[in-house]
Amino acid sequence: MKSKFYIIVAVLSIIPLIFSTTLPYAFAKSLDLNISLADQHTSRSSPRTYVIPLIEGLEYTIDVDVLDFWYMDIKIKISPNPYIVAGQMVDSNSYTGDIMNFVPSRTGNYYILIIAKSGSGFFDIRVDLGITSPATALLTPFYGGIYLLVLILPSSIIFLVGMFILLLIRKNQKDQIIRKEVYTKTHYQEKEVEKDALMGQDEVRFCPFCGTKIQRSAQFCANCGNSIT
Repeated sequence: MKSKFYIIVAVLSIIPLIFSTTLPYAFAKSLDLNISLADQHTSRSSPRTYVIPLIEGLEYTIDVDVLDFWYMDIKIKISPNPYIVAGQMVDSNSYTGDIMNFVPSRTGNYYILIIAKSGSGFFDIRVDLGITSPATALLTPFYGGIYLLVLILPSSIIFLVGMFILLLIRKNQKDQIIRKEVYTKTHYQEKEVEKDALMGQDEVRFCPFCGTKIQRSAQFCANCGNSIT
């Protein structure tokens, strides 16, 4: 039973991990080079992720335009991995959007994260080949493990709860065994008393030295040999 329970806990722990690791792939929206994607919405609680294939060594311009109406301060993050744990960032104090000039260090998919630092609203995003506009701020590296925590936390909670339940089950089984042993010993003693009573020995006698049950008429203990007269 214990091995089956371990398997169940392991499977339940893996399920949210698989689900959370696939979320960035599922929710990243594809961008096409030199084509604007308009009317994209974001807020502090719901950043937007985009994916676009880039070529190593070429220059690109990432332009995120926010209308004055929304008065929203955003920052742009770009990373070669979908979890955006580390990469490059542009963060200015502008409320009309940001522009990033970026040169990929490898060829492949890059993930762009648009985060609203304040406010919420709509924006347009466009990635162009070449430096079409100057950047609104310098590229700065970023490192963050928050998403890794989001990945691991659900599985860790399920695993710990499963181990806690297993400990409770084992404790309950141990208590049942102890109760059974106590009941069996008590039942045996009661039967011995009944047996003695049927043989005419109403009063059960024990050796005062070692506690062994002895015959009422005995003068010496058969176990320790002491005189009991």
